[in-house]
Amino acid sequence: MEKICLLLNCTPNDVMQWIPDGNETVEKNQPLNKLLRTQNKVIDITRSLNSLPLDKLEEIGKYIDEQISEDKSELK
Repeated sequence: MEKICLLLNCTPNDVMQWIPDGNETVEKNQPLNKLLRTQNKVIDITRSLNSLPLDKLEEIGKYIDEQISEDKSELK
């Protein structure tokens, strides 16, 4: 898993997904819940971004670019 994540520049949570079988009740604090992926998260982010003025979107874009640059420099 480590080699895959190093190659893809990601974390295990980025490449793994947990889908509960539906027959068991899982506590909300169960660590597996971090591996749940829902379409709602993507939709919520999109809605939030769509509601921001252009200058705020530019700030967010710069922040994302900085984070990507930092991640790349840490890998060197």
